[in-house]
Amino acid sequence: MKSKWSKVVICLLVVMMLTAACTPSAPEANESGNGNDAPAETRTLSVFHFNSALADETEQMGKMFEAYSGIRTSTEVLASDHSTVLASRDAAGNLPDIFDTGSYGEHALKRWYENGKVQPVQDLAVFDLLDPVFVEGLRSEDGNIYLVPKGAQASGILYNMDIFEEAGITKLPETFDELVAAAEKISAIGVTPF
Repeated sequence: MKSKWSKVVICLLVVMMLTAACTPSAPEANESGNGNDAPAETRTLSVFHFNSALADETEQMGKMFEAYSGIRTSTEVLASDHSTVLASRDAAGNLPDIFDTGSYGEHALKRWYENGKVQPVQDLAVFDLLDPVFVEGLRSEDGNIYLVPKGAQASGILYNMDIFEEAGITKLPETFDELVAAAEKISAIGVTPF
C-alpha cells in the first residue's frame, strides 16, 4: 500500500510541475506583427529520470498532459549510469527540460544554476501546499528554489535504552554533537553504535 501511495504522490507532483513549467507563453508575433494568427506549434517537453518503477505512470501522465495542454512529452527512463548520462548531456548542451538529478542537496543543482542552465521554480503553486520550513530547506545559496520535490520520507534513529544505560548515557541526545558523544561512549563498551 505504501508503494502505491508513493507513486500517487510522485505522479501528482510531476503533473503539477509539468503544468506550471509548461504553461504556454504568449505567441510570438508573425510577419504581420501580431501574435493572434500565428500557426500553432507542436512542442515536446523532454523528461529524464532514473526510476524505472514509474515508467508506465510517467507515460500515462504524459498522455494526460498532452490532452490537457497540447504539449507532448518525451520521457526517457535510464536506471543505470543515470548521473553519467546526465553529465554527458550537459556537456553536449543537451539537458532535458525536466530531469531528476539522482542526488540530493545544493551540490546536485549548483553547477547548473550557476551556469544559467536551470531556472528558479519557487513561483510554482506546489510550494503553497508544502510546510514553509520544508520549502526554505529547498532554497539554494542564491536564495532561489530550482527543484520540485518528488517525494518525502521520514527518517530517524532508534535506540536501545539498555545499551545507553550500560554506556552510562543518562540523557537522550538532542544535538548532533551529543549524538556523536553518545556513539563514542557506546563504542567504548564494545558495541557498534550504527
